[in-house]
This record gives sequence, structure tokens and C-alpha cells, in this order.
Amino acid sequence: AQACGTPVIAYNAGGAREIVENGKTGVLIDEQTPDAVIEAVRALESTSYDRSYITRRAQQFSRDNFLEQMRNLITQP
Repeated sequence: AQACGTPVIAYNAGGAREIVENGKTGVLIDEQTPDAVIEAVRALESTSYDRSYITRRAQQFSRDNFLEQMRNLITQP
């Protein structure tokens, strides 16, 4: 979704913390409850998002970028 510039709702744990910038590329929720999701949807609706920023940010986590970073790490002297 973020690769297309769409903000997301994600649970505030694991890799989502690295990928989703709360309030900039989506909304992180602390509880997996219907009320938390409802609140997050309301936050999405009331916030203006920069779709091109979301897309650029998502590209940092693309497969190609990951492979490039791994190659650089492995080939460092």
C-alpha cells in the first residue's frame, strides 16, 4: 500500500515500527482492538498525507534496496 502512496494502519510492534512513521506514512496502533482501529481510521481521515513521501519512504524497504544494502555490508573491507 505504501509503495502506491497509501497511508497504512499497523500494529506498533516489530518491523512496522521501522516502516511506518506515525502521522507521516500511516498510523501505528498499540492495541489490536476494534476501538483502536476505529480511532486509527479517524486519524487517517483527519490527516493530510504526502503521497509522494510515503512512496519514497516505502522504496527504502524494497527488495532491491535490501539486497543492495546486504551486498554493501558483505563487501565492506
